[in-house]
Amino acid sequence: MTASLFAGDYEKGWDAIGKGDFQTALNLWKPLAEQGHAGAQSNLALMYCNGDGMLPDFKECTYWAKKARDQGEDVSKLWNDFQLWKYNH
Repeated sequence: MTASLFAGDYEKGWDAIGKGDFQTALNLWKPLAEQGHAGAQSNLALMYCNGDGMLPDFKECTYWAKKARDQGEDVSKLWNDFQLWKYNH
């Protein structure tokens, strides 16, 4: 996967979140997260904790949060940013 496709799918995930289409965001971000994209990992963690488009799954939330944290992501800050993004679009 080229870097531009990697970034493109990540941005498309944000567009989907802005439209309330959580399933599309999940479908776009999960492959990226599995490939090591820290932002996608953080976002998946937040979606699973929040239950966006699904029942909350704290096991998955913790799994992806740890993956993101191990790459230096500040998951608590991202939680706030994610909530602001989701509710202001």
